[in-house]
Amino acid sequence: MFKVWLGSDDFYKDSEYVKIGNVVNAIAKILRTNGSPDRFQAERDAWPHIYTGIVAGKLHPLDPETLNVLSKDHHGNGMVLFSELVVWGRAGGRFDFVKYVPLTIWLADYWDKPLSELPEALQARVNAAFGAVNWDSLSPGQRRRHVSQIDRSKTPEYINESLIAWHNYLMDASAWFDLPDVTPQAAAMVLSLLNPHKNPDPERHVGGDKESPHRYKLLLEAFESVARANPKHRTLLDWREIADQKKLRYHPWIDEYAEAIAARAVQEAPAAKGEAVKRGITKQQVINAFEGLHFNRDQWGKALGKNIPNWLKQCQAVPGKRGDSKNSATWNPVLIAVALTEKPANIPSKKLDPVFVGLKDWANEWTEASALFRD
Repeated sequence: MFKVWLGSDDFYKDSEYVKIGNVVNAIAKILRTNGSPDRFQAERDAWPHIYTGIVAGKLHPLDPETLNVLSKDHHGNGMVLFSELVVWGRAGGRFDFVKYVPLTIWLADYWDKPLSELPEALQARVNAAFGAVNWDSLSPGQRRRHVSQIDRSKTPEYINESLIAWHNYLMDASAWFDLPDVTPQAAAMVLSLLNPHKNPDPERHVGGDKESPHRYKLLLEAFESVARANPKHRTLLDWREIADQKKLRYHPWIDEYAEAIAARAVQEAPAAKGEAVKRGITKQQVINAFEGLHFNRDQWGKALGKNIPNWLKQCQAVPGKRGDSKNSATWNPVLIAVALTEKPANIPSKKLDPVFVGLKDWANEWTEASALFRD
């Protein structure tokens, strides 16, 4: 599940409603770190996520001026309730929407007040944020500047870098991610938040996580079995993929770190000049669009993973690089739909039409492609 940060500017007039366009932009930032080749494609890929939520009756967009309910096809300039957005994102297992309201907004009317005159809840916020710094010892100007620094430190970019630094310190993450060959035992420990360099005893849990030894034993047994059956070099991300395939639990730190590294790479990468980009959709979008057509969700996930069937491999827009979350494969949904009309699926084209209601940017291409064999 990807954490999606929404700031105060994303909300409509300081209400609890979020502008849909801003939600799309926030999702697009996540998609850029997970396969979408550029900002514009990422934004195009983000709209179907919102659309499917509306069609499923999970999101109810309102017109910001009249508060009338907007239709599923005319929601672009609308807004949705933040709490509704949170429930929808978590229920789908895709997005965890988080709201950060700058402390500057909370304190707008209190810069010249002593701490004792602030509302009790706001006093607690100030004490937690200021730490050893004493509010009453600062002038109103100093308070504003100090709070401004605190707010800047809460931006997604800052949080992202802090997360990377913390995992590098705690888990030697960059070292484990760079190794071309990680042993089954080391992989099982690292995936259980047990750093072999600092905590060589896998039976001793760390950080209050009493489940880590149990997870370690299950992972180790599975990894050693795989290594015996097919001995070869495997990276830490290879072992994570194996854990996913076998539906084994592991500590989420590795997913957070991989996402943070990918986000940093996107921020640091120079814009491509004159480079043609092939259109495509992400693995998750393929699963959402084609679920129940030939495969269920789990089967689509496996087919789009390590051992891609030949018929599906031909539908890639951009091949991914194994173990590299920055360069995930993207897929052409029209080619997938065409392939599904043939053996072994033999799905009638009419049953594939609803796919392109959600993927409306591809609808014209599907109409043209399917005209050749449509009944």
